[in-house]
Amino acid sequence: MARVLYADETRNSPFHGVFPVRPLERLLFGGFTFEERWHLVLSDAGFDEGESDRVLFVNPLSIPDASLVEAIRKHGDRPRAWTLGGRTLAVLADGDRAAGGGEDPVLIDLRGDLPVSEGSGTIVENPWDLVAGNARRIREDGALLDACPRRPDLACFVFEPASGADLPDARVRGCAGVFLGKDAAIEPFVLLDASEGPIRVGERVVIEAHAVLRGPLWIRPDARIKSGSRIGPGTTIGEGSRVAGEVEETVFGAFSNKQHEGFLGHAYVGEWVNLGAGTNNSDLKNNYGTIRVDWGEGSVDTGLRKLGCFIGDHVKSAIGTRIGTGTVVGAASNLFGERGLVGGYVPPFTWGEGNALYDFERAVETMKRARERRREELERAGRPASMEGGELSRLRALWEGRKGRWS
Repeated sequence: MARVLYADETRNSPFHGVFPVRPLERLLFGGFTFEERWHLVLSDAGFDEGESDRVLFVNPLSIPDASLVEAIRKHGDRPRAWTLGGRTLAVLADGDRAAGGGEDPVLIDLRGDLPVSEGSGTIVENPWDLVAGNARRIREDGALLDACPRRPDLACFVFEPASGADLPDARVRGCAGVFLGKDAAIEPFVLLDASEGPIRVGERVVIEAHAVLRGPLWIRPDARIKSGSRIGPGTTIGEGSRVAGEVEETVFGAFSNKQHEGFLGHAYVGEWVNLGAGTNNSDLKNNYGTIRVDWGEGSVDTGLRKLGCFIGDHVKSAIGTRIGTGTVVGAASNLFGERGLVGGYVPPFTWGEGNALYDFERAVETMKRARERRREELERAGRPASMEGGELSRLRALWEGRKGRWS
């Protein structure tokens, strides 16, 4: 089988304005990142990413189904492109064509004059779809995982069903199922309500006493849910995160912290975020109208009446921060100030209130300290304990762009 790599359909996706630090295939949606999901379905289909002169490029925001994977498998090594509703889904290219795409290839360029077939599956259209569709995605990822007889040896893919008898000090309700990873710890007086959807608790996760968890819910390895938390349906908690207070319909990224009380709803939170005590967001307008969001290029109507906020990687908020409906907070921003109210579009590397620019070296030093504190968990997750050059270069480019445009 060809090597599997990821390439954007274009370089003008709104996702780049919200999530500029990480490759898009590493965004969390449902139980997995897009990259992990492709790995799971290809491994289950018997693909071998070994020696080959072919490269399979896939749209980083695509979700394959069994029909697409089977079509690619049956096609062999002959170059071909697959589309979905006119958008490029995947391209099987020879090595020369792939090399001609450079270090940052574009799918539509790779497609070129290759024969094209209509594919199947899903391509996520808008950033807010990651929030609105997360509950359904959790259910579908669980079904996908349960249907795979050959599971890769990754912690986020391994669960065993549990019942009330297995958790005598907790209360289990509903029939959608509770599934536990190895060494997950559920303290006394925890409610696990699977009435509306399954609950998956990953390896080494700790659920502290008196927490209430309602499915569909997916908690990835090494996370901790603090005592008294209320975690509502449609929520994904990333690995190594610490969460307290009230959270619902939210994707909460890896190694991020919300250690104190406060409401977070219908939101997407990046990695390495720290929300100060009493940080709250609004996810409903007072007039019950549809919510507009601004990615830095002007606001657009999402058509949704419930939508909270988008918080980029490495964002920090002070105690008592209030985040308005549909707010977009750019990566590496540090939110504090007398008003404590954030709304609209906040450019990346914002320092405090207004348009002050966060010093790049100071920002990176804080990021490095945060990673050092999580070294053991990073190693278990197979992530580098230090910041990689690629991430630093993307952050530098983001800072330079912010400096030139908003300062």
